[in-house]
Amino acid sequence: MDQTGEGCLFLFVEAQNQFSQTEFCIDLAQPARGALRVPRRGTRTSRVTLGHEEMISIRQMTESDDEAVCRISAACYHFAAQVHDFTEQQVDLALQEHCTRQHVSSLRTNGNALVAELDGQVVGAIITSDNIIQALFVDPAIHRKGIGRVLFQNAEESIARAGYPTLTLRTRPFAVPFYLAMGMKCDGYWHPQEGPLAGLELTVLEKNMKPQPAL
Repeated sequence: MDQTGEGCLFLFVEAQNQFSQTEFCIDLAQPARGALRVPRRGTRTSRVTLGHEEMISIRQMTESDDEAVCRISAACYHFAAQVHDFTEQQVDLALQEHCTRQHVSSLRTNGNALVAELDGQVVGAIITSDNIIQALFVDPAIHRKGIGRVLFQNAEESIARAGYPTLTLRTRPFAVPFYLAMGMKCDGYWHPQEGPLAGLELTVLEKNMKPQPAL
């Protein structure tokens, strides 16, 4: 597939160059103060305790999730315009190009997509292609629950099990601390020439993978 890039706030972006599209998303998730268990390796569906009563489930994304992921991605774009250096014009372009069921469906069917559920509702998603994180979305209404961290760890393990030596992505500078906390390292900068993030500087991040046993 064409390797699409999306960013998160913790905004990461893979964008054009050899990639065909540019996107971003937001994830301000931090670990909750309650118990946080990393999902067991090798599971397609797992549950993680976020607090005394909150339980997050991680599972494969399906067609029925497309609408919810569209809604969350749109909320993330609007949130970016409110609290970070995105203009309304950039947000409007991103909404038109990327917050559609057709686009989300394309990412899902051509990549490996996981969703996070809280109380039976989809609240986040992560989509990868090969060793690239294409999109990481967490509903801005429930940031700081550790959801972004758990989604990242699930995707990281899948990439390691597939035998890739590295994981990579591109992001805005204000997202970098999240990815550094995830063990990634800065590996340069990139400036997209078109799309919603044209003219902005993106940080390239990479992480070496530890070999994982195949399922």
